[in-house]
Amino acid sequence: MRRQRDAYAALAAAEPEPAELVTLASQWRTGDARPRWEVLNSLFERIHLEDRRVIGYTPRMERANRFGH
Repeated sequence: MRRQRDAYAALAAAEPEPAELVTLASQWRTGDARPRWEVLNSLFERIHLEDRRVIGYTPRMERANRFGH
C-alpha cells in the first residue's frame, strides 16, 4: 500500500520550472557524486528502486506543496 500511495503522490507533484531545470542540469553535468546527490535530494524525498531500476519517486513535500498539491 505504501508503494502505491507513494506512486500516486509522485503523479500529483508538479514539474519544476524550466529555469530551475537548467540550473539543476548544469549542476548534474559539471558535478561529481556529491553535487549530483544534492540535485536528486533537492527534488525527491525518496527514489523507489526494484531490481536496481528506478520504478518511481516521492517528491519532496515542500515541492509538492509549493504548487498547491
